[in-house]
Amino acid sequence: MREYGSEFSYYADCSPIQTRWQKYSAFHLLRCGRDAIFLAAKAVAEEYGIKKVYMPALACHSMFEAFQELGYTVIFYPIDSSFDYVLNEENYNQCLVFFMLYYGVTDVGKIDNFIKKHKNCITLVDITHSIWDSHTYNMKADILVGSVRKSIGVVNGGIFLSDAIDITPNMGVNEFTHLRQKAFATKLLYESESDLRYKDAFRLLFSEAEQSLQIKGYAANQESIDSIMKVNAEYIRRKREANYKILYEELKEITDINILSEKMKKESIPFSLPITISGRQSFQKKLAEKGVYAPVLWPITEQQKEVCAFSRYVEENMLSLPIDQRYNIEDMKNIAERVREVVYERR
Repeated sequence: MREYGSEFSYYADCSPIQTRWQKYSAFHLLRCGRDAIFLAAKAVAEEYGIKKVYMPALACHSMFEAFQELGYTVIFYPIDSSFDYVLNEENYNQCLVFFMLYYGVTDVGKIDNFIKKHKNCITLVDITHSIWDSHTYNMKADILVGSVRKSIGVVNGGIFLSDAIDITPNMGVNEFTHLRQKAFATKLLYESESDLRYKDAFRLLFSEAEQSLQIKGYAANQESIDSIMKVNAEYIRRKREANYKILYEELKEITDINILSEKMKKESIPFSLPITISGRQSFQKKLAEKGVYAPVLWPITEQQKEVCAFSRYVEENMLSLPIDQRYNIEDMKNIAERVREVVYERR
């Protein structure tokens, strides 16, 4: 039963992620994750003369387009069903090796073992799915990048962390930031007035912002930086963990659905709850009609699908269900009920 009017909950910020960020010799908050990747790739090419990158096959175009623009040779490698890398034992000297932490299940220790064994390459880890997880920052990777705006409501929010190399972000105004500022303002109007015209407008503005995003390596605007540095990481951790556990328990018995991240490590802070289901497109549409928006995170090319059968399976069948800190236990139960409704309607 939902309770109202009781004492406020207290969340001590005993996991000060922002303080950890500031301990790196190079710490930058950028406009978005792909700007962080672009500036990292540019700096590595200029500093080390590296022009070859090994990239996991489960990576959308925004993750590797910067390397292509900078003239890198991009080599895709497979991942296994545990979302861990599968790299052959070969010489990675004078290469950049890119890792992705998926949904809190990728084995960070395995990545660290690779780093210790291959000391003559540069390692870059995308931590978007584990941005609030303190264990993430124990890795010895040369560079960490990620998208903060995918887990909190800010106009801008990419992150770059490194003790090995530094970058120089571009400053100034840009269309992406301007459009997202307008989108958030319009969304506030929708939330206060429930006028569907505002909903259509803010969705269009967010879409236009993404389409305007040319990789230039911009810094985040000051308002976003101030907001990110005040975020209570402990609150985010508790809410996401609780929501994930409830939604997982609610959905695990539905035979039509396969939950991909059931082996989530105890210490991880989940990004979302990924599921696979046949007829993904129609299922996604019916869920949206019931007010549950489950995005497709990994559109990939045929070349990537040929490299990795598991990535093909994920790309063709996966949806990502929300479990973030905006929601509570009752919300998770409501999401699960709507998922069940769509499943049963299709039978």
